[in-house]
Amino acid sequence: MKSHNDAYSVHVLVNGKPVTEVTRQGDTFIEGRSNSVFELHFKNHSPRNVLVIPSVDGLNTIDGESCGIESQGYVVRAFQELTIPGWTIDQKQVAKFQFKKQGGSGKNQTYTEAVDESTGNQGLIGFMVFKEKYVSYGGGVTIRGGHNPWESSPYTHNYDTMWSSSTTYDTMSIMGSSSAPVDIETKCSGMSSDQAAYSANIVEEPSLGTGFGKASSFDTTTTSFERESSPDVVFVYHYDTLKNLERKGVPVAMFHEHHAKPRPSPFPKSPEVKTGCKIPYGWKG
Repeated sequence: MKSHNDAYSVHVLVNGKPVTEVTRQGDTFIEGRSNSVFELHFKNHSPRNVLVIPSVDGLNTIDGESCGIESQGYVVRAFQELTIPGWTIDQKQVAKFQFKKQGGSGKNQTYTEAVDESTGNQGLIGFMVFKEKYVSYGGGVTIRGGHNPWESSPYTHNYDTMWSSSTTYDTMSIMGSSSAPVDIETKCSGMSSDQAAYSANIVEEPSLGTGFGKASSFDTTTTSFERESSPDVVFVYHYDTLKNLERKGVPVAMFHEHHAKPRPSPFPKSPEVKTGCKIPYGWKG
């Protein structure tokens, strides 16, 4: 999924590859399969550093708290990208994201069920993106607020966990196939007003949530970042089993069509590029 100005793009990855996305009535849907591990991918195509706040099932993936406009996030440098493999345990490791059926027990519970958080936002994945704040000091000179966390030493990854004190905000955009401003009451739940109305008409509850999977290495460090007062954009995915997506009216045949399509090639008559010619029998060189 891309932002309206192509400044950012996001994907949900399974086995390192983007899953198929299907859009219906302004909402973007993906298929989830129980016990499958997934990752969140964000790419910054812009010349500015940004803060990305990841949300899964309504919770911030960094601290496990209810996700909102003041939540912690990752700093992604200009023209860099970030892959988030799971729920943060500490600055060295995460617990992998794993689709789980709702209503399970023990290790089969979703994370929101396991920590007794609200389960009303299960089935949603979101990315809230803030630009770094610029401070003007007159005379036409613009100075970027905050320090440069990458000035003195390189990091293993192109991102860092961070905290911000920004408290004011305005309207923002929810990215599906539409980018119109939305009411603030529906932002933190990851839905535009149209999406909220559509979801209210869905009788079938999402059958999937996200579990707290196996530990995995993921090195991060803390830094400061002064975000702009309002998010530049918010991306939202709705996920569920194929059966439940079909019940909701999502054109699930498009998932199958995607997998059936051959990989694009600039030379369709020679899809497999080979190096060298076939050696004749008996050739000795």
